[in-house]
Amino acid sequence: MTFYRFYRLVALDGIVNFALLSCTIYMLCGAKRRWLRGWLYVLLSTAVYFAMMNLPSLPVYAPPSTTPYVQPYWYYFLCNILVQLVLAHFLLRKAFLFKLIYIVFYVSFVQLFKMVCEPLYERESVLPARLYATLDICSELILCVLLVLLILLFRKFPLDTSLRFAPSQLFIALYFPVSLLIAYVLVTNSPTLLNYSLQIISAVVITNLPVIYYFLSLIIRSYEDLRNLDQALTQTQAQLTRFRFSLTLQERLKKERHELKNNYYYIQALLKQGKYDQLSAYLDKVTGEDLAALNQIETGNALMDYLLNRKLGEARQHHIRTCTEVVVPTSLAVSEDALCTILLNLLDNAIEASRKEEDPLLQITIKCVQEYLVCVIRNKVSRDVLAENPDLRTTKEDKGSHGFGVKIVSQAVERCNGILRYSVEDGFFTVKVMLPLARPRGE
Repeated sequence: MTFYRFYRLVALDGIVNFALLSCTIYMLCGAKRRWLRGWLYVLLSTAVYFAMMNLPSLPVYAPPSTTPYVQPYWYYFLCNILVQLVLAHFLLRKAFLFKLIYIVFYVSFVQLFKMVCEPLYERESVLPARLYATLDICSELILCVLLVLLILLFRKFPLDTSLRFAPSQLFIALYFPVSLLIAYVLVTNSPTLLNYSLQIISAVVITNLPVIYYFLSLIIRSYEDLRNLDQALTQTQAQLTRFRFSLTLQERLKKERHELKNNYYYIQALLKQGKYDQLSAYLDKVTGEDLAALNQIETGNALMDYLLNRKLGEARQHHIRTCTEVVVPTSLAVSEDALCTILLNLLDNAIEASRKEEDPLLQITIKCVQEYLVCVIRNKVSRDVLAENPDLRTTKEDKGSHGFGVKIVSQAVERCNGILRYSVEDGFFTVKVMLPLARPRGE
């Protein structure tokens, strides 16, 4: 009880709460002066707070007695907010607005907790002194734990931004905690208003509902802007990929022209020297190396041609027989990015599945049927894959890094309002994609 009397005499709970606030503001804002350290700022600010709370001209506490001390709440709030704000403004970095928001939210949190504990404080004269002292100190310990969690929240999500706020936005940001503080001060200092405390708090909460909705709309709008920005960046990256591919094609054409020129000179030299056997062997070698290149797909759509030829070459490297039927116009009225995304993932899956078969065969059909671009990719299978795995989940051990191909294809087809079908027929796993072709304007 001796400690509790000292605890009440010096208002130790208020000092501890203020010290935690000083520590919070220092960690979030940082020092302006090189000599200023965290412990020094906490000690200095707490000392100023203690001195302000014990000014002779404004006695805060009653003389030590069994009567609980009397605390003018308006002056308590004044010391908590103004002392911290003034010292932080001159000694710490960050903008004035951010410091004010941190301080007001912190003080509001403390007062809301005090409101929760109000039934305990009202029973001080009823409960045994030792029991009440124990409960009062335990409530302060719980508050300290909650304040530490609040500090961790502030540190994890700091108000770091270079944006400047308008006065109206500042008012909206501070309206919630300030309105609660004002309501608490009025209720605790007026016996008449104390009888209507529930109604007053309810009125404050009602006026804060539009504020909460306003910030919720800002969060949703920010998320939408972020999503649109991500889509714009994806489209930009796709354009850059096409530009790089065009440059690669140009460099490749220059190289092939140079090699072709050298081949002509060599052939001409062999003819002039009459080395027909050597010329025949050279032509057999050259035509044999270039058969694959002569058999490449050329639709006029540069990006799709590059993707298909790249994947067909990859299939040949794994000794997978291929059969293709690609008949499409040079200009397709479908999303080029979506189409290449679909083909890339489907061909990757088909090649990977074909590598596990003894006699692999990959069939690719892409053509326009009525108002749809129809893509059919079939790979030979030795068992019914859909019967064993109807959801087509990945069978790899690292499931966190694989299994996204099917989802990506589904999302891409859905964005284009297309149709996606999986089936197993005649020993082939078949994927059929139908993408609607956009009609020309004026039709």
